[in-house]
Amino acid sequence: MNKFLIFFIISSVVFILNIIVLCLSPIINNVNIKTYGWNFSSWRTLNCKFFEDREDFDNILIDDLYSVKKEKNLCRRKKAMHDLEYATLIINLFIGFLCSNLSMFQYFKCGKKIPKILGLVGLISGCVGFILTIVYVSFNGYILTNDVAYDGRIFKIFSNGAKYKYISGKYITAYEDNYDEDGEYIKYKDLGDKRYNYNSEYYKYYLNSPNDCKEDSFINKNNYISGCNYIFSKPILNMENKNLYDRWITSLVFDVFILAGNFGIFILGILILVGNKGENELENTIN
Repeated sequence: MNKFLIFFIISSVVFILNIIVLCLSPIINNVNIKTYGWNFSSWRTLNCKFFEDREDFDNILIDDLYSVKKEKNLCRRKKAMHDLEYATLIINLFIGFLCSNLSMFQYFKCGKKIPKILGLVGLISGCVGFILTIVYVSFNGYILTNDVAYDGRIFKIFSNGAKYKYISGKYITAYEDNYDEDGEYIKYKDLGDKRYNYNSEYYKYYLNSPNDCKEDSFINKNNYISGCNYIFSKPILNMENKNLYDRWITSLVFDVFILAGNFGIFILGILILVGNKGENELENTIN
């Protein structure tokens, strides 16, 4: 197959995938989670310098210093992901559009032949796009799997939707034996779990449970409530968390394909340059 045609197909795929990601990405679309009064707009205006200044404060306690460093790193990750998402999408859109048009003109022999220029554009833009995308995907994946969702607005619950379970003489939480910092909160990767979205079974559990088995009436963790092995909190009545999770995962998967596309553009740029050099040397030899 003609290398210019392959170049056109790959760069067009990169452009189309970026259009899809542009429509899905949670940050650019500022996905609003009404249930918890949260959205991504705050990531743009975060003041990480505040935490840096606190870190340099001489009288800060060791425990506070650890907390401040953690908040500083989290702040930097959020700002980096926000800025990278905008930069990556805009640059990859430009790369896909430019390379697909240049390769199309070259393939259909419209105007002056520009294999050397096309090769250079492919090499440089593919390299830039690949590096930028891999950094963005790394930040994106790290925040998804490691950071607490919505700054700690959702506590972990049991698999049946209950908040407390009676065991060993007391009611325990789903995070009772988790001693990790922020171990009581779910992470962004957990937002797709059915227990953190509307589920008809959980809703029925809650409605059919006696009032004493509901969190509103729950007082003492150490006193067993007759017939209440589980204490249920009010169930979630929407799919906002699942919607955000699906957007995040889908855009991340497409970004991986874009990453591969940028690598393909880079390789084809080299091949076109090498092929053009060989053709020029052959023409010089014949002449």
